[in-house]
Amino acid sequence: VMAGSRTQILDETTKFYGGWRDVMQAEKDRVLKAFKILNRKYNNKIKVVIIYGELFGGLYRHFDPQYMSKTRKFKCIQEGVYYSPDLGFYAFDIKTDLPLSKNAAADDGDDEDIDGRLSVNEAVEVFEECGFLHAKILQQGTFEELMKFEVDNFESTIPEMLRLPPPCDVDSKQKMVNIAEGVVIRKLHALDHKLIKLKAKQFLEIEQKAIDQGQKKKEKKQANQNSKGKDLNGELQKKKALILKFQSEEFVDFILRCVSEARFQSVCSKFGAFNEDTKKDVIKEFAGDVLKELKEEKSDIMEKVQKSEEGKIRGFIAMAIQIFMKPKIDELNEQ
Repeated sequence: VMAGSRTQILDETTKFYGGWRDVMQAEKDRVLKAFKILNRKYNNKIKVVIIYGELFGGLYRHFDPQYMSKTRKFKCIQEGVYYSPDLGFYAFDIKTDLPLSKNAAADDGDDEDIDGRLSVNEAVEVFEECGFLHAKILQQGTFEELMKFEVDNFESTIPEMLRLPPPCDVDSKQKMVNIAEGVVIRKLHALDHKLIKLKAKQFLEIEQKAIDQGQKKKEKKQANQNSKGKDLNGELQKKKALILKFQSEEFVDFILRCVSEARFQSVCSKFGAFNEDTKKDVIKEFAGDVLKELKEEKSDIMEKVQKSEEGKIRGFIAMAIQIFMKPKIDELNEQ
């Protein structure tokens, strides 16, 4: 059993919401049961079952401490709505590696690109048999009818499903309005994954605020990086001036030509890849490789330099590599 985010399979090194491993462990038996149920139904032809869902919780309000969040060790998943004091998994879709277009309860002829997903009804049956907390069918009707769903007045049903008392103000002990993030409109029987999300207005505003804050943070980070880049170049020029006191401009240019993409790739090949785990080793090897070439190609000069002068040369190499590596490290940090 493995867990994944929207973009990757999660493992011990993945930067993701804290607590996800505990949630995965808690859901493991239900996932295995779903696999057995579907394999039995489809004659053991299924090798992979993916349970799509969402991590939720970690934030709750109530005057009774037993219903407050148990730990502040992990960041809550959603803000602006109270689902549960603990983290949990909310299932809403199932996909297999077996094309299932012939198994739809009713095929409306619009099932393009069937990718092994179960129909809504079949997925709900599996969820209930296995004991998953899952998205329930709130209303059935025509597309026009469902688009009129009053999402801005719809309160979350998750606390009730978890047998929690409604969230309350800690001081006044009055019940709080707990509007859900939204609802999803899907075809009931078709297997294609076309859907529409209706978001409550207050969450659209929260999302826009988060986007605006993210943009401001990005702009501030870029400004800091530009400022830092100027500082690094200034430091490089200072170190270059120190070398020019005992060596030529051509010698300095030779060092800069040694700090190249080709050398970086060559060094990376020794470690398999450039990532967070190999970063320090790659940079160290990079500097050593440049110094080695300098001693080989400029041996007549390097044999005569004093120890203090070699220290200045090493410092210049290190600064040149730091400037060269900066965009690569920035990109690594953003992943």
